[in-house]
Amino acid sequence: MDEQGYPIAPPRRGRQAYASPVPSITYTSSNQFSHEQIETFHDICLEFLRARPIANKTFNSVPKPLLKSLFTKVFDRWDSKMTVREDIPTLRERNSADVTIQVGRFTCDLPVSIAKRKRGQSSGTEVVPDERRRGAPAFLAPCLNEGEECIRWMYKDSKGKLVNRKFVEFTNGFNDCTAKIAAVDRYDETERERIMGHNALVGITLARRRIKEFAKQDDPTEPFVHEKDKVSGLMQPLVLCRDVTIPMEATIIALNKHLDENGSDNANRSF
Repeated sequence: MDEQGYPIAPPRRGRQAYASPVPSITYTSSNQFSHEQIETFHDICLEFLRARPIANKTFNSVPKPLLKSLFTKVFDRWDSKMTVREDIPTLRERNSADVTIQVGRFTCDLPVSIAKRKRGQSSGTEVVPDERRRGAPAFLAPCLNEGEECIRWMYKDSKGKLVNRKFVEFTNGFNDCTAKIAAVDRYDETERERIMGHNALVGITLARRRIKEFAKQDDPTEPFVHEKDKVSGLMQPLVLCRDVTIPMEATIIALNKHLDENGSDNANRSF
């Protein structure tokens, strides 16, 4: 094993003897793997688990259901005679639709931004675009940057331009608290799909590439994983808004209850 736990090709055998350029076997199922070959997939599963840490839990062994699910996806309409991508899948960029929800409408035609006024771009006679007129839909999105321990809340128009909170009237039963809770749920749901879907695709790709190499190798009890097929550093960590808001959840619920009972949405809020 090397420093990362991967099998090393035996030095007593040359690479030409260890791997044949022509596959000697076609893998169609994990049932064909040797014990040693199965162990070479453990790192993929562990990296997948560590992308979303669980409090007070360290993953040192691979749950059998997770390994089984990897092999199920790997051999879904695929075997080692078929092609496999040579590049590593690219993580899809997060877009506005992933993290934005409609929470209300604008109470007036929105004024020209302070930035435009400072740049002298305001003549006082600008035509207000439809998406910034009174009654146009208002949207809310949480912003969670890496390394930050708080959420920044951004109100926007339908084209993604920022809007001051004071111009937003909540609709559809939303208030300041429930709107933010719904926005957190939206962000976390789509971010989980984006990150974990990407990590799963990385794992499946690497597993298939290894299997194609195993088909060329002479001895299934001495499998060899090439450097380019190792998973270290290729999966993305999953960070959710919920990680930041969970410690505040009791406060949010209590505040929401207070607002509902008192019919007021003007309390001083820190969330």
